[in-house]
Amino acid sequence: MSKVLLAMVLLWLCWGSSFPAMRVMVQALPPLTASGAVFLTAGIVLVAVRPRAVLRLSPRRIAVSAGVGVCLLGAQGAIAVAMRHVFAGTAALLVAAVPLWIVALRALTGDRPDRAGVLRLLAGFAGVAIVLGGGDQGWSAWVLVVVAASVVWAAGTLWAARSGASAAVQLPAGGVVLLVAGYVTGEVATGTGTASWLAFWHLVLVDALAGFALFTWLLRSAPLSLVSTYSYAVPVVAYLIGVLVLGEPFSPVVLVGAAVIVVAVAYAHADMKPLHDEIPLRRAWQEGRRVYVRCSRDTRFFRQLHRLGAKWDEGRSALWVGSGKKDQTVELVLAMLEARTVMNEGRWADIPYDATDIHDHAVFDLRAVHDEKTGRYAMRTDEHLAEIIRLVRAWHDGGKSPE
Repeated sequence: MSKVLLAMVLLWLCWGSSFPAMRVMVQALPPLTASGAVFLTAGIVLVAVRPRAVLRLSPRRIAVSAGVGVCLLGAQGAIAVAMRHVFAGTAALLVAAVPLWIVALRALTGDRPDRAGVLRLLAGFAGVAIVLGGGDQGWSAWVLVVVAASVVWAAGTLWAARSGASAAVQLPAGGVVLLVAGYVTGEVATGTGTASWLAFWHLVLVDALAGFALFTWLLRSAPLSLVSTYSYAVPVVAYLIGVLVLGEPFSPVVLVGAAVIVVAVAYAHADMKPLHDEIPLRRAWQEGRRVYVRCSRDTRFFRQLHRLGAKWDEGRSALWVGSGKKDQTVELVLAMLEARTVMNEGRWADIPYDATDIHDHAVFDLRAVHDEKTGRYAMRTDEHLAEIIRLVRAWHDGGKSPE
């Protein structure tokens, strides 16, 4: 089994087990408090591993990210409360429709889907209705809480996409708000079951941290079309774990509804089209009237795309621009890929900060690539590297750089 396939299976298990684990956790632990503790713990670990992700944020972006976190994780807290009364498999299948709610909310804000998109949307919501009507729990109030939380989750995702919210702020902010909500509502534990505490740590270590690490690695190592399968594989895994491990009832009708939802979401992902023969689909693609690009934040390419009017889509972990700017975007992405190739070849040179003439010669004449994180310069050929090293030595010896 290849590393990518193994990572995909592990990701499905990590995130597919989250709903069953949540149902076990809330049987003894207070839902809001426990969920808040999970998110806060995961957020603290994320900030500790990537402190620069927070330190470089502006106050406005921190505030917006915190608001998005409250929206997204508040919805998950509501689902945790409902899961004392809702089967894990049912909740997972209903939450699987979040991408469809995002399309619906985008339509309300003017980004209307085409006719095929409308048909997929209607089919997906028909699947939601089948899941609601075909299970043993029916249209109960708690099931409707899960549906409402899914809509709020979709709204938070859409807000994150348009604001460039940071996950390093969302997790601790949402976790703190859920802890406060648990305190205000007077939540108390209903028992001291070992299983609930094991489920709690499973959500922290496996769902939040291991799942996030696997997802990040896959985004760098596999085609986006493959990685995106998690969005419709995870709910099926959750349903099966609920049936096989927790003993939840099996319903063929619910499986039919699940299949309809999964197919609708899968076809939505199938809309991704390549931008250019030399650009991997996992790096950039076109979807409808939008062009999506994945690149690291706090880089020159991110800023260049932002100047084109690009906005952040949290659900896709990518920047997007309108298809009218496709040619400019393709040019930037090709330049980004070329720069990464030069950097990976490892011909690095250190140029003193005050040696501005050498810097300009390297960048403008020799087309070196400047790594903003290390301050070093990646040279395109061995001859260029030898030339820059010679000039730097002459500069240190008191000589002059070329005009």
